[in-house]
Parts: sequence; C-alpha cells; structure tokens
Amino acid sequence: MNEAEYLRFLISQKPNDYPEIRKLIKELINEVNHIGVNINQIVHHHNYELYSKADREQLIAYMRKLNATLKEAVVSLGN
Repeated sequence: MNEAEYLRFLISQKPNDYPEIRKLIKELINEVNHIGVNINQIVHHHNYELYSKADREQLIAYMRKLNATLKEAVVSLGN
C-alpha cells in the first residue's frame, strides 16, 4: 500500500477512535486550503500579467511547504 492509498484508507475509515489522526488530517486539510488560496492569488496576478519573479519563487515555496507537510503527516500516521 503506497502513501496515497494509506491516506485514502484512513480517511474512508473515519478514524473516530484516533483523535490525534483526525486532528492531523484536519490540520493538513487547512494547510492545503491556505496554500490553495495563495496559489489562486498568484495565478490571478499571472492572468492579468502582474506575475513577477517573486511570485514564482513564492509559489515554489508554497509547493515545498505543502510537500513537507504531507510527508510529515504520512510519517506521523505511519507510526
């Protein structure tokens, strides 16, 4: 079972017996939502040709943060 399948399994099982897992999943969802808002703002700027090199660097930083957060969740859930 790979990481994505494991996370889908946990979410589908609605781990009510594991409040720490529910809390971690909720935090991960919130983080993804916040990053998504920021990405949408950058894309909006790009569509109006207001996109700058700083926006590109910020987008890369957000994606790295998202990947790090996801990896952290997978490691925590694996233990």
